[in-house]
Amino acid sequence: MYASEREERILDYLGTHGVTPTAVLQEVTGSSIATVRRDLNALSSRGLIVKTHGAARLNRDRPAAERPTDDGREEDPFYGEKDRIAQTAARLVEDGDVIFIGAGKTCTLLARYIRGKKGLTVVTSNIDAVVELSRSQGLSMILLGGDVHVGSNYIETLDEYTIESLRRLYFDKVFLTVNGVDLEYGYSINSRLQPTLYHHLLDNSRDFYLLADRHKFGKRAFAYFCAIDRIANVVTNPETDGRYLAFYRSSGINVYTG
Repeated sequence: MYASEREERILDYLGTHGVTPTAVLQEVTGSSIATVRRDLNALSSRGLIVKTHGAARLNRDRPAAERPTDDGREEDPFYGEKDRIAQTAARLVEDGDVIFIGAGKTCTLLARYIRGKKGLTVVTSNIDAVVELSRSQGLSMILLGGDVHVGSNYIETLDEYTIESLRRLYFDKVFLTVNGVDLEYGYSINSRLQPTLYHHLLDNSRDFYLLADRHKFGKRAFAYFCAIDRIANVVTNPETDGRYLAFYRSSGINVYTG
């Protein structure tokens, strides 16, 4: 991993978790303790972080123009749950994978946590994910065309013709979110355009992962997507309603919690 990538990962982690021990940053970057200390010295010299004894934090006192772009954590009461799911999902991505990333805050955070992967091909309708991945090296990225849709926590390109650009593509892994999960009604989403895209991806991927924080369960959204036992892999929070976790496990569905 290049120094710039390590520094960016350190800044992202500090921005999410606050004061962090150097040993944790070593794990986050996959580097030696000596390398992490050099990175922290470099960031400190530029006024981006404040070093404490055996730890570091972001320098919140520096001019606003120098701060990382706000990612909405202050406005999203469920940011922490989504961030943990994104980190768990990122560990499922391997170097060289061909993946699809959908819209939504959790998927955008996933894009942030895979920036250090090598040889990825990323296809997405998520403009925020493109921004997150734009400074990454060693990956190919395709943004699907279509009308621009702005939601409360996403910007997506999607229309009835978007799926045509995917007809000859097959994915190792697909990561998507939904707006509602119900034992009887199944998975549902707010956009009437997304079900067609989601069904195509479900049929044209080796592994399909549904990312849903615990607050999505027991809810129904506008457009039905599929039955709750149709998707083989679910990434959620350990605090999710136990009825759903029990159903998944009894149905042979892989559950990843973070």
